[in-house]
Amino acid sequence: MPRPPFSSLDSPTDPYHKVNVDGSWKGFVAGVGFIIRNSRISLICSQTKCLTRQTPEEMEAEVVLTGMELALEHNLEHIVIQDDSKLVMDAINDRGITGSWRIYPIVIAIHRIASLFRSITWKWSSRSSNRAAHAGSLMLLV
Repeated sequence: MPRPPFSSLDSPTDPYHKVNVDGSWKGFVAGVGFIIRNSRISLICSQTKCLTRQTPEEMEAEVVLTGMELALEHNLEHIVIQDDSKLVMDAINDRGITGSWRIYPIVIAIHRIASLFRSITWKWSSRSSNRAAHAGSLMLLV
């Protein structure tokens, strides 16, 4: 499946929806944020929640999985997942799981759920490009 083209505002073209995910870590508690927008940058939904994980990498992998589940709840078929964890994005894109074997079961679950979409694209971004999801994740750790 070809990658969806992006406009100058970094929104996917129709029929894709962009799922921004991010987490913030404090001790063993993580605040996670999700934002789903359509190609016109209109908000479809947003959500925040707390997770308890052993490592920041587990939290980042879990936030991708949970963002995908949220997209399924909204019956979305074509999605772009955007996260700022290079380690997790590399693991999902089969570039190996170096240094974090703990995320392996979560990555397997991500691939299983990915098969439920018609098309899915993985996009790594810097934290500054993922500000909205990051801000949502921080709200829960205050």
